[in-house]
Amino acid sequence: MVVADKSHSKSKRVRHPHLVDGLESGHGSDTGTSKLILTTYDADAIEEQEVADLSKLHSIVEADKKKVVWLHIMGVPDQKLLDEINSFFDMHNLAPLEVLKAHMRSKLELFGDKFMVVAWFIGLESALRTHQVIIVASKSFVVSVQHEQQDLTTAVREKLQKSVTKIRNGGTDYLVYSILDSIVDSYFPCLERYGEKLEAVEDFIIDNPTKRSITQIHSIKRDLLAVRRHIWSLRETVNAILRDASENFTQDTTIHVRDLYDHAVQLIDVVETYRELAADLMDVYLSSISNRMNEVMKVLTIITTIFVPPSLVAGIYGMNFRADKSPFNMPELSWYLGYPFALALMCLLALTTLSFFWWKGWLGDPPKFVRAWQRKINRNNHNHRK
Repeated sequence: MVVADKSHSKSKRVRHPHLVDGLESGHGSDTGTSKLILTTYDADAIEEQEVADLSKLHSIVEADKKKVVWLHIMGVPDQKLLDEINSFFDMHNLAPLEVLKAHMRSKLELFGDKFMVVAWFIGLESALRTHQVIIVASKSFVVSVQHEQQDLTTAVREKLQKSVTKIRNGGTDYLVYSILDSIVDSYFPCLERYGEKLEAVEDFIIDNPTKRSITQIHSIKRDLLAVRRHIWSLRETVNAILRDASENFTQDTTIHVRDLYDHAVQLIDVVETYRELAADLMDVYLSSISNRMNEVMKVLTIITTIFVPPSLVAGIYGMNFRADKSPFNMPELSWYLGYPFALALMCLLALTTLSFFWWKGWLGDPPKFVRAWQRKINRNNHNHRK
């Protein structure tokens, strides 16, 4: 839990290193760039509407104070809008500043009877995408903020539209749990995709290890490290809710939060498993490269060895001896078939060497009759030694 600094005042502007660009001075984007969706509901009815400003918010909320009020903001809110929300919902002075921060770790902060939760959605399209969601809640309202225009709470809204769901009968604490649950659920399909990627890369490495394989492995390891960082901080946030925010959650909702904590632990186990697989793929790549190099060296060695005996013959007949000086000075140089004899001798030596390699199985498995003959020879040698 991060302890709030009570020295901040509403009129004092504080510069934060992670504020969204252009908002630290109070001059952010216009209110029109932010989309506000107001949802009020209870067990019997639900009303959802997009509001252009907060002028009508008071009348909507005052119409039935027993309903849960959920204001979801998509896009970067400007300082004026944050001040209006802060004034209407009577949030802590630090909450608007926290909303403007763009790169916070998942965390829980308590502000008296109110609390704030920061969590991260993840998605895997052509690349890993992370989306920060900030939730400020009390017993009567929930304000959630995301800096993207894409609605990340669609799954929660679909549950709210069904009157038989438990979320309609719960309070703001169960709504906060539902949002966190949808965030945790976003990790499972993403990790499943990474599992499929690892399997595909493994098959590719075994068949054709290339530099592209190394690039893919490093990319997956980097993404898994980012996912691991978000999951670890999210698990600590859920644990902080169970430990420090028990007064803000009913006993029934706390049971669901414990289940959410178990899911976060499960996700960590999956991520750690995939990271180990990615590390093992590096070893597989190096082994494949080494085996491939060994095969290349084996082929080159065999080719070189096959041509050594013919090279010996060619070297002997290339020496400058005169046959007319001595009958021992290469008399075959004067033969009528001397040249064909030399060529035939070189071919015979090359074929003999190649046959020996084939017999030993260095060029692949020999035919069945050769293997049977080898086994028979081995048995005879074994019986002879006995």
